[in-house]
Amino acid sequence: MPRQTGQTHHVEFPAALARIVLSLVFLAAAVLKVRDRAGAAEGAKSLGVPGSAASVVAVALPVVEITVVALLLALPVPGAIAAIALLVAFS
Repeated sequence: MPRQTGQTHHVEFPAALARIVLSLVFLAAAVLKVRDRAGAAEGAKSLGVPGSAASVVAVALPVVEITVVALLLALPVPGAIAAIALLVAFS
């Protein structure tokens, strides 16, 4: 049975809005980490990252978060999987 175009808009808009909002959250997190690397390293330590690796995480995590933003906007399904994986890893 062919899709009705009116119904697809009801599903596509909330999904697109969710991708944009989640992208903005990840982008804000990345920018804040870049602006305060010492705070990002302390945050990593509080999540159990060893002290020697915390500074590496403080540099690498914003790059990963920006990559997730790009994926969410360009390739929604892989982006969603990456976002979920990142949220689970740091929860």
